[in-house]
Amino acid sequence: MMVSASAVAAIASFLGTYSWTADGCSLPKSVLTVKCGHVVAVDNKTKICPYDPASCSVFVRGDCFDSTGTNQLAGYALKCSYGSSKCKDASDATYLEVFDAVDAANPNPFDVAKNAKSLNELGAVCYDSRGRDTGSVVLSRSERFCIVDTTCQPQPFTMDTRGTAQVLLDLKRSGEHSVDPAINLNLEALGPDLSVDAFNQTLPNVLALDLRYNQLRSISDTLFPAEMTFLDVSYNSITSIGNLERNAPSLEMILVANNNVATLDGIAFPPKTVSMYELSQRSYGWLEADL
Repeated sequence: MMVSASAVAAIASFLGTYSWTADGCSLPKSVLTVKCGHVVAVDNKTKICPYDPASCSVFVRGDCFDSTGTNQLAGYALKCSYGSSKCKDASDATYLEVFDAVDAANPNPFDVAKNAKSLNELGAVCYDSRGRDTGSVVLSRSERFCIVDTTCQPQPFTMDTRGTAQVLLDLKRSGEHSVDPAINLNLEALGPDLSVDAFNQTLPNVLALDLRYNQLRSISDTLFPAEMTFLDVSYNSITSIGNLERNAPSLEMILVANNNVATLDGIAFPPKTVSMYELSQRSYGWLEADL
C-alpha cells in the first residue's frame, strides 16, 4: 500500500538541509538505509544498467536463466526491473567512469539525497527459459541495507562497516522476510517514519522491532509500523518515549530497561495495551487493558 509523499518531506527535514554541488552532496549524519542506489554492472562488468530499486523483490531460484535459456541463475538475492535501452557498455579501463555516468544520468526519486552515489552493484540480466530478456536484473548483494556516509557515499553493510551509521533511516520493505534487528549498532537516532519502508510502502509484516544496545536518546519523534506489537529499546540513553498511542498504535509491550526513563506518567499508551512495560532491571510498570 502506497502512503502519502509527506514521509519524504519528513525525512528531508529530519536529516537537515543537505547540500550538493555538480559532483557531490553532503548529509549531516550517516544513515543505515535501504536507499542504496539504482545502478548495477552485468555481463561480467561489461555493461552498466540503471534499475528500479522500488521494484526489487526477493530472488526466487527458477525465475531466471542465462542468455541461452538453459542454465538457471543461482546465488542472487534480489530481482529488480530495469530498462535495457539505458545500459552503457564498459571495459576495465572505463568501468568507473561509465558507472558514474549512468548513475548521474538516471536519478531516482528514492535516492537518499540529490546526487547521492549508487552502491557499486554486481548482478546479471534475468532471461526466461527461451533466452528472452524478462526486463529484470538480479543483484548479488545479500544484505539489503547499506550505509550512506556524510559525503553521500554508500558502503555495503558488513562487519567492517557495522556500527558506523548514526541514524536508522528506514526498514526493509514488506515481503523481504522479517526485519533484521538493529542491535548494538551504535545508532544515535531513528528516522521520522519507520511505519513505511524506503519506498513509501506500509510494513504489515513487521510485528516486532529490537533496538537494544544503541545510543538512542529519544523515540518520541518516530512513527513505527502500524501492526508492531513489541518494541525493545533496552540499553540505550532514552529520556523521551513520546505519544505511543499515535506513534505505535498496535503496541502491546515495550521494554525500556537501562535507559534514563524515570516514570511512565504522562506517556500516552495505545488504548488496548495489556502487557508489562519494563523501566529498569527491577522496576516495572503495568497498564490495565481497555477492551
